[in-house]
Amino acid sequence: MHPLLPPALSVLALSICSHGAPGDVEAGFVMNAGGSAGSSVYSAIPQSDGRVLVAGWFSSLGGVTRLNVGRTTAAGALESGFDPASFDATAAAVRSLAVLADGRILLAGEFTQVSGVTRNHVALVSASGVLDAAFNPGANNWIYSTAVQPDGKILLGGTFTAAGGAARNRLVRLLADGSLDTAFNPGADNTVRVIMVQDDGKILLGGNFTTAGGAARNRLARFHADGTLDTTFNPNADGAVYSIALLPDGKILVGGAFSNLGGSTPRARIARLLPTGAVDATFNPGANDNVRCMAVQTDGKVVLGGDFTTLAGAARSRIGRLLADNTLDTAFSTGASGVIYGLALQRDGRVLAGGGYSTFGSFARSDLARLENNPATQSLTIPAPNRVQWLRGGASAEARFVTFELSTNGGTVWTPLGNGSRIAGGWALTGLTLPASGQVRARARLHGGYGNASSTVEETLAPFTFTAQQVWRQAHFGTPNATGLAADNADPEKDGLENLVEFAFGRNPNVPDAAALPQWVLADDDYSLTFTRPANVSGITYVAEYSTSMAPGSWTPAVNYSTPPAYQFLAPAVTQRLY
Repeated sequence: MHPLLPPALSVLALSICSHGAPGDVEAGFVMNAGGSAGSSVYSAIPQSDGRVLVAGWFSSLGGVTRLNVGRTTAAGALESGFDPASFDATAAAVRSLAVLADGRILLAGEFTQVSGVTRNHVALVSASGVLDAAFNPGANNWIYSTAVQPDGKILLGGTFTAAGGAARNRLVRLLADGSLDTAFNPGADNTVRVIMVQDDGKILLGGNFTTAGGAARNRLARFHADGTLDTTFNPNADGAVYSIALLPDGKILVGGAFSNLGGSTPRARIARLLPTGAVDATFNPGANDNVRCMAVQTDGKVVLGGDFTTLAGAARSRIGRLLADNTLDTAFSTGASGVIYGLALQRDGRVLAGGGYSTFGSFARSDLARLENNPATQSLTIPAPNRVQWLRGGASAEARFVTFELSTNGGTVWTPLGNGSRIAGGWALTGLTLPASGQVRARARLHGGYGNASSTVEETLAPFTFTAQQVWRQAHFGTPNATGLAADNADPEKDGLENLVEFAFGRNPNVPDAAALPQWVLADDDYSLTFTRPANVSGITYVAEYSTSMAPGSWTPAVNYSTPPAYQFLAPAVTQRLY
């Protein structure tokens, strides 16, 4: 019998890039916001499909009536079918957006109604913009920031003193259905402007407060997941904190109006903290006015926005970029005529910049512009049945809370595989037992917008196909590759059967079991070899031959009298040699 195996199939690799000099305004993207009493874009957040959610204080977007929220198509035109926000006309801005795992969109801000229905400062709409009637926690004052935990719970921060039907001072946590998390009630004495959830579940706050969780905490605080204060963390900023970003190494970027941290360390509006909360002595670029937002790239570069006109000692008009070594990126120099409130990185690396301005560089742009950037790259691969990896590089946005899922029915149903762990250049999940074919989906939360306190879900899909023998090798040798002990002609347990034969008959190649193979049996006038191909074996052709002399060229094929997967090879009883 001579088993034959086809070559292994490869898996998908994906790369994405954008073109243009970093910081240049994209001439073809024109999505101006407008309003009779002025306008601002606070948050512009990309969706995974390329569409862009836009929120702020405006009555038109792209020349079409839109009250404070709208969405562009992937091509950059206004999406005509998305118009959920018939907000009240006064104090109605949307400050923060969050795309949930199921595609619904959380809106938070200053409004008190949506689509003509009362919604006090927070609302949920479907992916198409239809108001969710069941979600109505409400707050008694403005909401500046949202944060979505991996378990689906939602954190809100702002100026309110009641939310979800209970007293909650500037910070509240909702369950996924919008009901109040009654066990969580730390509180702050003044505005919470930004919330960021760490990988370990701890919760960072920035704002204008001087007490949090019942203790003195100047503008920065950290809580454990249960809402108790992290007493070891006390950076002590002397001015407001507007923005927080988490770095892959656990360090924390903070931006705001402060000039000093830690009680005695000068830091002009931008600082980096160690995971403990201590000021990082190696980072001190400085800005001459407020740093309101930031976007962290996977290559270590950081785009900053705000009110400043100098950054790291050089002229920069409200926007600039730091290199991975913390020095100013001299190539990224286009500026805006007014404040930048929110930044976000698209999938291709381009930068969305929302604010309150009328020109960006040499282009007329009202409150929203898109800037060119260095290329962004990513690839989702399944190199083996026990491993998936998602590599993200260049100007890709730093990903948070990466998960992997499996579908074996074309994406109709997804089954969680687990949470990704950081590796060099991305994320991976190992220890899997994947089937021979299917799809893997990688998902992550990306932050951006006003104060970096909005977020979206990024996802990438990749199909995979493994041969049955690759799956078998992985199970027995820990590799799908035909190398070393897993080579087709190897015999690791020295029982005389090569791995290819062991696979063909569903045997364990690490246990001597040559006697367990099907044997020729004399029946009447014929020798019979009878067996059934194992269910998890494919890509194999079984051939039996016989010879009466063993002489070269004397081998004759035996006839299979059954239908695969059953086999019954017969050879005449006069046969001298059988194989």
